[in-house]
Amino acid sequence: MAIDAAGPLVSETRVAAHLRHLIRAATARTPDLADLTAAVREACEAGETWEVISMALGLTTDEALARFG
Repeated sequence: MAIDAAGPLVSETRVAAHLRHLIRAATARTPDLADLTAAVREACEAGETWEVISMALGLTTDEALARFG
């Protein structure tokens, strides 16, 4: 049985893309609330946990949920 080497890479690339968007939006010099909210929504839709999202935002899980949940 052969293992498809491209499978995990494609999946990891997608994950990395939405987390990069979230981190970029959270650390922007002049944060854009609409972009940040979209990045959080994108991460949620991709199945990220609030723990991961809050770490990317530099917030506690409770703070992230209160602000974006």
